[in-house]
Amino acid sequence: LRGGILDTAPNSGNEIWHPGDTKKINWTATGTVSPVKIEVNNGSGWKTINSSYPATAGPNNYSWPVWDNISCETCTVRISDSRAGFSDVNDTSNNTFFIRPYINVSAPKSGDDITVNEVDTVPIRWNYTGETIGQVNIYYKNATGAWITVATDVAVTSNDTYKWPKVNITVMNDSQIKIEDSANSNVNGTSGLFDLLSSLKVTEPNGGENWTVGTNKYIKWSSAGVGFVNVWYSLSNGSAGTWNPLNQSEPAGGQNITWAIPDDQQI
Repeated sequence: LRGGILDTAPNSGNEIWHPGDTKKINWTATGTVSPVKIEVNNGSGWKTINSSYPATAGPNNYSWPVWDNISCETCTVRISDSRAGFSDVNDTSNNTFFIRPYINVSAPKSGDDITVNEVDTVPIRWNYTGETIGQVNIYYKNATGAWITVATDVAVTSNDTYKWPKVNITVMNDSQIKIEDSANSNVNGTSGLFDLLSSLKVTEPNGGENWTVGTNKYIKWSSAGVGFVNVWYSLSNGSAGTWNPLNQSEPAGGQNITWAIPDDQQI
């Protein structure tokens, strides 16, 4: 008389496991089927997880710390009677499952504010667990929800930093970064949500200048992600309620206006 084995998990075909996770392998035994041999096939043959694991009649499970050196898109598990002469008592998962490296994107972080148009200053950081990832593709999510390429085939180590060459110019909320294995787009990780903000900086005057009444002077600025600006001046060091308008709705791309300083404007 021989018993029977029925693998129950992983078995559905939609499981995604990651190296370093501890996952349950479940089966049901009919009669006495103990000890059992537990194996996994990653597409290149059966590899033993446990060669002699004690089991009982009825439901059983085994907690497997998923190995760091395994990944596959067509994994299966097999449970078999490990006693001599009983290896034909076995069952294999009906459907394949996935073991994929896990990519953790640590920067940008949730809630970060990043200035648009920055060049080589914004770090994109990630690490991963599992089988070696040689190269990654990097994307950011734009305002329509599409993933836009930042860089492709970036060589990596297990912990890496890449400087965003040039942050896109579009101001938006809730952008994200995605890191993707160049060899398998199913292996990817995304950052938390961050905002892309505009920038505006007055570059002239910048303190210490002496301007003569009755002359024309440039007011200059630099900007990114700004359409129009309102230009004001204050004669009291910017105290509340003391700002006077010069130009309104000035195209920001012009980056300067000319101020004709009145003859009676002194401070």
